[in-house]
Amino acid sequence: MVHSVMVKHGFELEGVSGTSLIDMYSKCGSIDSAMAVFEGIQRKKVGHWTAIIVGLGMHGMADQ
Repeated sequence: MVHSVMVKHGFELEGVSGTSLIDMYSKCGSIDSAMAVFEGIQRKKVGHWTAIIVGLGMHGMADQ
């Protein structure tokens, strides 16, 4: 829901909002959604990389 509202209202996911979505999905156990957000970001910054690495590690998928 949060993600769809952000997309509908034109939030850019390349900033803190993208990092927050990756973090939220990871913490909720939806690592596939976190990866989808991550892959949809064209200009990935350190925060995006950190959030996805932490999320993958949290779910025992650090090797990916």
